[in-house]
Amino acid sequence: MTLAPDAPLVFLPACRLDKAGQSYHTIGDKYVRAVATAAGCLPAMLPSLAPHYDAETVIARADGIVLTGSPSNVRPEHYGCDADPRAEPYDAWRDAVTLPLIRAAIAAGCPLLAICRGMQELNVALG
Repeated sequence: MTLAPDAPLVFLPACRLDKAGQSYHTIGDKYVRAVATAAGCLPAMLPSLAPHYDAETVIARADGIVLTGSPSNVRPEHYGCDADPRAEPYDAWRDAVTLPLIRAAIAAGCPLLAICRGMQELNVALG
């Protein structure tokens, strides 16, 4: 399937994974593939680089956001609890991108799909 030239642009925030001394931005293939093939949209990775852009700028360019599942969890400090090693891994880099992004998407009326960890993020962002 070839995407239409005017296919909607859907951002997928990436997880940050540290492996063997290297940092990577990752998204599960199943999410990227679903956005492209099932939804007919152009998937775009949104790296976990929160200090380099703000949520409102991203939302102004987005036709939609997909908050994917992940092996990581939202850091408990975001909802008033202490970190627990039993709930690791955490991904503070992704939290720094997704929590403001969710609030900006809702404020702007941007379509948002939350899956698995994305549901955690949605609940935390909305208090």
